[in-house]
Amino acid sequence: MSSEARLRIVKLDDNNYPEWKGDITGALMSASLDEFIDSDAEVIPAPEGPISQERKVPYDVYVMRQRKAAGTMFSHMTQQFCIIVESEGFIYQPLKIWLLMKEEFQATTSSSKGRAYSAFTRIIFTSLDQYIKDTRSALATMRACGVNFSDDLQELIGETIVGKLPNSMETTLSLFDSKQPLKTKDNSIALATIANRPPRPAHRFPYPTCSNGRHNPAVKGHKYEQCYQNLQWTSSGKFNKFHIEEDELTLLHEQTERIQGDK
Repeated sequence: MSSEARLRIVKLDDNNYPEWKGDITGALMSASLDEFIDSDAEVIPAPEGPISQERKVPYDVYVMRQRKAAGTMFSHMTQQFCIIVESEGFIYQPLKIWLLMKEEFQATTSSSKGRAYSAFTRIIFTSLDQYIKDTRSALATMRACGVNFSDDLQELIGETIVGKLPNSMETTLSLFDSKQPLKTKDNSIALATIANRPPRPAHRFPYPTCSNGRHNPAVKGHKYEQCYQNLQWTSSGKFNKFHIEEDELTLLHEQTERIQGDK
């Protein structure tokens, strides 16, 4: 198996069985070794007694390929699972390794489902990218354990996912709030879209926003006569600096006369 194929396989741990299962399946298929994880595949038995070289070669090739499949699986496990495989005596038997891991992770007992759901609820938001990865992994584990994603459960899980988003993601929270009932698939797609969105520029508009009496027409409700960006008044009521458009001259002249008349 090429180094490129090995790099695409994750190391099996407590949280990534669905991903590991897919990676191993793809890697064995690409090397034409997937027969060794197929329960219905024909098994070549070990020859009994003295046999000719002609009959021995096919069996030797079969054993070599079988060990290659087992080695691919074994080398992509964390230590705790390597120990389990060794203790069972399955180190050279890829099908038994495969079924053992399936039994380990895909048990459909209530306790395994409960553990999978508990792991999902313990996810903490640290960053959007990591939150998406953790959530997808937890949902995949729940499916692998046989959790039935009914409409009611999907809505509950969807609300849990959204509920852990920080208040700083106000726009995102509003978007999810408008999508009722919430679905886990919709949440995953929306979160991934937001995570992949290019960063926005610091200013929403190509001109400065209003602050401290500075005028910006894009700010709703801000009146021009309250703006000091283009017009700054002196204590005598006369302006000492302005840069304005010609069509605003009349308005400014009227404002000046009114202020001077008040004095």
